[in-house]
Amino acid sequence: MADGSPVPPWLVQDFARAVVGNHAQTETVLGAAYFNILANRYMKSILDPISRNYCAVAAYNTGATDVGRAFISKKSINKAIPVINSMEAPQVYTRLVEALPFRESRKYVRKVSDRARLYQDWE
Repeated sequence: MADGSPVPPWLVQDFARAVVGNHAQTETVLGAAYFNILANRYMKSILDPISRNYCAVAAYNTGATDVGRAFISKKSINKAIPVINSMEAPQVYTRLVEALPFRESRKYVRKVSDRARLYQDWE
């Protein structure tokens, strides 16, 4: 968005419906593009790729500022990144599923991470 905060997933879906109708394929493409922006722009300074992925998944659901808030007392992903980089990936995951400000987001990170493990064998 204009202030630098990420676009919420519901807005991406509303945009897709308004532009091209309610097509699942288009929503999937837009959602993937949004996730790519989160992972490779907002989370690009997170050095560990697994930690970066966990944080991007959380940000996809709740926003980057709330991810920052899970690690420090401020809503700032940029200020939280040094803390994230000082942690191992399992510690980042644990912090997210315990400290994200919304229960829905904590459950989302667990669910997506559990599902991702199912698809790793497909590569």
